[in-house]
Amino acid sequence: MKSSPWVKLALFTAVFAIGTALTFAPAIKKLDYSFLDLLMISEQPATPPQSVVVAADQYTYSLLGFPIDKSIFAAMVSVLHEAKAKKIGFDLFFTDRKEEKDPEAIKRMVESEELLGEVGFQTGAIFGSFVNRDFRNDPANVKYYPATPPEARIECPCEDGPDSSRGQFSFLEKLVPGVAKFNPAIAHVHVIPSKIDRVNRTMIGCIKLFDGCVQDLASAVTGIKPGTYDCEEQIIPYFRSSEEFDVISMIDVIQASESEEKMLALEKRIKDKYVFVGATDETLKDVGPTPSGKVEPLVFLHVNRAEALLNGIKIRTVPAWLPLLITFMLLLPMLIFVEKARYYLIISVSSVFAGFIVSFALFRTGFQFFQPMGFMVPVFLATLAVASYIGWKYFLFNQVLSNAFDNYVSPEILDWLKETGGKVLQSNSAERREITILFSDIAGYTSLSNSLNADMIMKSLRLYLDEMMKITAEYNGYVDKINGDGLMILFGAPKPFPDHALRAIDCAQSMQKKVFEMQKEWMEITGRELKIRIGIATDAVFVGNLGGAGHIEYSAIGRGVNFAARLESKSEIGGILVSEETIRSAGIRPDGYKRSVELKGYDAEVDVWQIKPVDYSKPKPGQEKTDEKV
Repeated sequence: MKSSPWVKLALFTAVFAIGTALTFAPAIKKLDYSFLDLLMISEQPATPPQSVVVAADQYTYSLLGFPIDKSIFAAMVSVLHEAKAKKIGFDLFFTDRKEEKDPEAIKRMVESEELLGEVGFQTGAIFGSFVNRDFRNDPANVKYYPATPPEARIECPCEDGPDSSRGQFSFLEKLVPGVAKFNPAIAHVHVIPSKIDRVNRTMIGCIKLFDGCVQDLASAVTGIKPGTYDCEEQIIPYFRSSEEFDVISMIDVIQASESEEKMLALEKRIKDKYVFVGATDETLKDVGPTPSGKVEPLVFLHVNRAEALLNGIKIRTVPAWLPLLITFMLLLPMLIFVEKARYYLIISVSSVFAGFIVSFALFRTGFQFFQPMGFMVPVFLATLAVASYIGWKYFLFNQVLSNAFDNYVSPEILDWLKETGGKVLQSNSAERREITILFSDIAGYTSLSNSLNADMIMKSLRLYLDEMMKITAEYNGYVDKINGDGLMILFGAPKPFPDHALRAIDCAQSMQKKVFEMQKEWMEITGRELKIRIGIATDAVFVGNLGGAGHIEYSAIGRGVNFAARLESKSEIGGILVSEETIRSAGIRPDGYKRSVELKGYDAEVDVWQIKPVDYSKPKPGQEKTDEKV
């Protein structure tokens, strides 16, 4: 029973679409992101880190207090510059300006800001935290920041425009007028936490903000300008956790100026390195979940991005629709022409591994992120649905065959065929085996059928064959052929059993007995008595699947088959003619007598056993004689 290719295609398409929709579920997305994090953290860049982190850690704040005076930051920048740092970038907020009323305090604060601005200008330091793109979660800063223009989220003029890291930004005059006086180089440090799992793993390389355009801190520090791709939300290549970078406490940097020995030690660590200054004290809340699976200072996101830029690494996401479209087109011919459920099951199971293997290979060879779950879920569900549909069709078909087969073989043989997987019925299954063959036919049925109409013929044959099939199944016989009113029944094949000869004789006697019992019903249909002949022979014959292309059937061929057919034709009407081999194999002495018969194809007469025929002169059921009183 073939399944419709159009039903398969429709089912595949529907489930494929449902699977695709499921890939947008947070749980599925989270699995994709987790695999991406695993890919990143397991990747080991070929070159050692070219960046160093100067940490505003808990020790620093415990000694210097909070907020740290900007003149101290200026001094630290001078020390780092003297130690030959290649570039200095700040991931620190300098927007903690106090509301001072004392003119002297205001003067000192402005002088401190001017000192930081001047040192920053002279050393080329990048201030990455003056810019606060999303101020809604920081009400204290609302009065300093104008509203973000709508185009800041959709436009990116950095690639073709002038260097935007240094320029006049009017909002800085409200935040840090002393620093703004020196027109500092600035950058943004806004990473984007995932809405799915809150892990900070993406950012935008260049954004238009307020009255200017700013690069991200890593781009500004390394001098590698963002391209068009960087102006979209992109993945930060997070290859190293915080423990894998050289981290220097801010206090140690400041104290290095106390001696030449300390300065030499500091220079050894930061010479020609990119220095990122950031807060690592958790109380400042500049920490968060990272792709490493740990909560770490967010400054390491910028450090990892800088390392990736220096190594020319950008992680690009393979569009989710592309592999799905390719897979759908590749499977389309299969849906039309391939019928085997196992092939769809193989694809279904393989898709589970293929998604992750392909994702791993693409990432390792070209830093292309292929979303494995986004591919696996639609393909797995759709091919599994098609396999289930085909399996269901074959299950229904096999149920029909099984129900039909019940009429030809006994439940015992049917169970045996199921247990062995039907191997004996496979096209290459054949063997020589000793079995017993039974032939029977209705005496005079040819002339009888000439006098009956088609309906009477079919009704009478159905009556007769139904009863014979039941008896055959009872003795585990296998109906090889039905030739009109004639039957060829095998005992010991396809299922082998040692007492096949005895079962054949018992079956023949039961058939004759049943014929006697069904006389009344038979005569009501045909108007004549039902009489049959039976011939039985035992021999080693060839059993298996015989035939050729287009038609194969399980049967037996050999001398014993022909012998049984000849015996049936020579049997007395109502009797059973049995070969001596059958009697010996059965190990019984039947109620009958030996006789010699001439058989076509045999040079001499053959000794056989004639089991006594049924006495049709005896009263039939329902026709018993009664004594009448005179």
